Amino acid sequence: QVLAEGTGAERAIVWLAVSDQLVPAAVHPADGPEPEPAANLAVLLDRPDTDAVVPVLEGTHLRAVLAVSKPDAPITPADHQLMRDLAGGAGMLLRGVALNTELRERVRRADELAAELDRSRERLASARDVERRRLVAELSHATTDRLATLRLVLDGARQDLLAKPPEPVRAARALVRARTALDELLERFRVIARGVY
Repeated sequence: QVLAEGTGAERAIVWLAVSDQLVPAAVHPADGPEPEPAANLAVLLDRPDTDAVVPVLEGTHLRAVLAVSKPDAPITPADHQLMRDLAGGAGMLLRGVALNTELRERVRRADELAAELDRSRERLASARDVERRRLVAELSHATTDRLATLRLVLDGARQDLLAKPPEPVRAARALVRARTALDELLERFRVIARGVY
């Protein structure tokens, strides 16, 4: 308000340097559309509604920019002097405001990251449950069906060996089938173990 009234500007804006861009922090008068952030001082100067700017520096670090719009009147040396005086006096205050704004932006970003982390954890928990159910089904199938088949084959071989007279050829064939079934079962368990890992 002091900047607008002192220079006779139609509009005065205090821009804060936040995260490598300029964001509007205060606008007088407050009616009208909210100005869009500017990428840098050159972009701000190129806007048609910006007639004069004065940077607020802390050492060589840009903290803020004071800008006025006087479409129907020239910017006078007195206007420039007032803007420089306000920039010098407001430097420390604007530094605090800029730091608070930057902190709010970082807190907002941290909240976004925390929410994304929660969603990621939910997706992982869901995937883990799906995999757990799949592995339980795999183990059940491997242990129930394949072991039952292996037991039947071995029982057949045992009966062939205990028969009167013994039938070693049939027993040998049954043992070959049992060996094949056992190899398949071991391979299935290896696949399941990789899935568990």
